[in-house]
Amino acid sequence: MLTKKVTLAVGLLASVFAISMPRAAHATTLNVTCNVSLVAWAPVGNGEMQVNCNGIWYYGDSSTGCGAYGVDAAKEWQSMAQASLLSGKKLYIEYASGTTCISYERLTNQ
Repeated sequence: MLTKKVTLAVGLLASVFAISMPRAAHATTLNVTCNVSLVAWAPVGNGEMQVNCNGIWYYGDSSTGCGAYGVDAAKEWQSMAQASLLSGKKLYIEYASGTTCISYERLTNQ
């Protein structure tokens, strides 16, 4: 019983650290708040989320390049972009300078 409690506590602590870890560092991070016009998923590596905002394509790669945040992050970004498209709310995106590689996104109240 004690082993299960210790394992659970260690797991919860590891989760808190994983969630609070900073995003992958890029030379400069830029941001945009935009209207989503199209959301796509491309079979690049393990998958790549693509979102068109104000006529510019932004990418969330799950396996290589663009920070390689993993397939779960790319799917979450795709879900938020799709929610933005369906709701008409604007999407806030942070991306690496010199690229259109997404490092963070969220819905706005606009």
